[in-house]
Amino acid sequence: MKRTALGLALLLPVTTAHAGDLVVEVSGLRNNQGSLALCVTADPAGFPGCNKAATQRVIPAAQARRPITFPNLPAGTYAVAVIHDENNNGKLDTNFVGIPKEGIAVSNNAVPKFSAPKFRDAGFVLGKQRVTQRVRVVYW
Repeated sequence: MKRTALGLALLLPVTTAHAGDLVVEVSGLRNNQGSLALCVTADPAGFPGCNKAATQRVIPAAQARRPITFPNLPAGTYAVAVIHDENNNGKLDTNFVGIPKEGIAVSNNAVPKFSAPKFRDAGFVLGKQRVTQRVRVVYW
């Protein structure tokens, strides 16, 4: 039993040595209605959706004034997508041509005007140090 506990204790620093904290600061909300869905992904194929998110969180929009922390993420290249789900229906509402009716934001503020955001534009490197992404929600 003591050997098992000692072995696990020795492994703990190794598993967290390459982990870093991501802090997301959101600005530009037009109101406090609904919720914010935040998706953090390391998979370009899963961006900007949440299907292959490394981690995700849904918070009330009123709490978006405070930084949102994603602790102990493995080192790597990530991108963040944020949706202001004003009507709390769990999806991004769009018009008949696919333009969002609700606010969106992505890391590096890489929101293009005429297409979906690209991982290569929104990607950033997370290592052992804390990284802060300040994103501004845009509406069309």
